[in-house]
Amino acid sequence: MSPTNAKYRDRYIGYLDQYSEYALPVMRISLGAVIFLAGAHKLVAPDAWTKYAAPWVTALWPESIVSFELVMMANGVFELLFGVALIAGFYMTIVAGVITLSLLAVVFDLVTGVILTGKFVDILIRDLGLVALALGVTLLSAQRSDCTR
Repeated sequence: MSPTNAKYRDRYIGYLDQYSEYALPVMRISLGAVIFLAGAHKLVAPDAWTKYAAPWVTALWPESIVSFELVMMANGVFELLFGVALIAGFYMTIVAGVITLSLLAVVFDLVTGVILTGKFVDILIRDLGLVALALGVTLLSAQRSDCTR
């Protein structure tokens, strides 16, 4: 690397480094907003979310006991609460950990759905990114002394 390029690289890294303390809040609030908005949308349009379920899930679902749409709406309520908790910074490690596990379950469902139907590869790719974001928030918040505030 030329000395000129190294100088610009060092300047760029130094510039970003002064804002690195904001990484966790940006990640936490962004993830919280996505989870909150997904929860809100599940309350107003649960049928829009049921189509992402893998065929084996819908085939085994006891629709006569409880509708899949009702389960989506209940999930939406929890997502609203978890989204608010993340945005507010309450119990970040626990909340982000639960969100990570929930998103892993969604990814598992999508992987099986993609294998069986070939559909929703784009959604799977997006949700893999959300799992990484949620895991990052979980790990970074665990380092903080106030992670269970």
